[in-house]
Amino acid sequence: QGPWARSNPVTTKRIIDAANALRGQLTIVWLVMNYETQKNNAPLLGGDATPLLPEDDHYRVAFQPDPRDWVVSKTRRDGFSNNELPDFLDHHDISRIHMGGFRTAQCVFDTAVSAAMGRRVSLLSDLTSNGGDRAPSENDLHNFTRRGITLADCSILGL
Repeated sequence: QGPWARSNPVTTKRIIDAANALRGQLTIVWLVMNYETQKNNAPLLGGDATPLLPEDDHYRVAFQPDPRDWVVSKTRRDGFSNNELPDFLDHHDISRIHMGGFRTAQCVFDTAVSAAMGRRVSLLSDLTSNGGDRAPSENDLHNFTRRGITLADCSILGL
């Protein structure tokens, strides 16, 4: 979303470049905070659909997702606050998740912990930032591994 992308330009570019390189090989899912809907069952949208996002720039997406991507509206830090996400992953037989994002110790962590319930999860540390393009702290990374989440970088995906 706008503010996170602007305050993390290097990480944002790495995330977009990785998504572009992996599109067609992996299912790309973007999680977008949307306090306006306050629904826990907002539909998942293909990238060519326009998510119902507030006009407030704080929650506007930073770039238009590719039509092959999926956009998940979330109402809390945890992407699984959208009750449709587990069904989507099950329907598409997605049992392995590689993730990155902003606010490593908050949004990324909460979503990874929920995703790890029944799925294998890798945190791609080179696609993750705590803000200002700062890498996750050792303590943050340790919290992921304590929850059974694998630490990796994009090299495991051939990038």
